[in-house]
Amino acid sequence: VTAMMTARDIPGERLAHVGHALVKDFKLDAKGNAGGSDAAPMRVAEIMNAMQKDASETLMKKVRESIDPKKLAALESRLFRFDDLVLLEAGARTLVVDGLPSDLLVRALRGADGDLKEAVLSSISQRARKMIESELSGGGQDTPAAIEDARKSIAQLAMKLASEGRIALPKRD
Repeated sequence: VTAMMTARDIPGERLAHVGHALVKDFKLDAKGNAGGSDAAPMRVAEIMNAMQKDASETLMKKVRESIDPKKLAALESRLFRFDDLVLLEAGARTLVVDGLPSDLLVRALRGADGDLKEAVLSSISQRARKMIESELSGGGQDTPAAIEDARKSIAQLAMKLASEGRIALPKRD
């Protein structure tokens, strides 16, 4: 951990220990018992959902080449990004975005494509929509990191609602 935090080279045997610990950790079930079949996809999805989109997509290409379709489906069913809001049913999307602070929505929508903006804005009240559209048209000072953080927090909310059974995540092809 010290080597990772100080950006020094990490000796191979230390990396092997970390790898073994991760494998052991990923094989835990929700109660911390070894051998849980659902734990690995859930934890890997949590990591991939927290990654930047480009890095996550690159990793997913490699994963698709190397794991069996059943495990791949289990992983993909737990992946959700801000861009996936357009894939949600209208009621589910409304449940996710309605009531979020407008500054969070503005930040998340900066630089988003038109379809995504429309999907999100059509899921909130007309008053909130007009205010957000006004702020978006006025430009902004949000950093790419702040935009990414806003998008991740909204995606995490969608994942939380899905885990509670309040919404259904979209099926992936």
